[in-house]
Amino acid sequence: MKKPSKKAIQKMSDALCDIDPLLVLKFDNYQKYVDKVIKERDYYKSLKDKLTFEETEQLYEFLMGINNHKLTLMHPPKLTVDESLSIIYYLQEHLKVIPNTYKKCKACGKLIDTDREGMRIDLTKDEEFYICENCQWNCMEWG
Repeated sequence: MKKPSKKAIQKMSDALCDIDPLLVLKFDNYQKYVDKVIKERDYYKSLKDKLTFEETEQLYEFLMGINNHKLTLMHPPKLTVDESLSIIYYLQEHLKVIPNTYKKCKACGKLIDTDREGMRIDLTKDEEFYICENCQWNCMEWG
């Protein structure tokens, strides 16, 4: 459904106003409803197209050479943690296919979903890192 231009909406509104002022009110409310539906559709479509945490975790492990699906590859990837995270970061920031809430635990290197677990630690205004719940409890025990 293509959204009509503002000029077209104004023309329709003016034409309706000549007929019945109450009709204009109904039209304006209808237009607000259509705008809301379009925004919601776009929002849910964007969520649907992103990888889940589990899929991202599988990709992260695969890039480091952990082949849990027993794929037969001639040259399987064997990247470092940082190289794997660079690819995840690229998919998050540039291609927007992975939500921006997936981060690496600074202590153990595990991938975490910061919406579900973990703790953010701000070192400075521009420097931050995350730790998973497991490492968070370990820090408290050492504390």
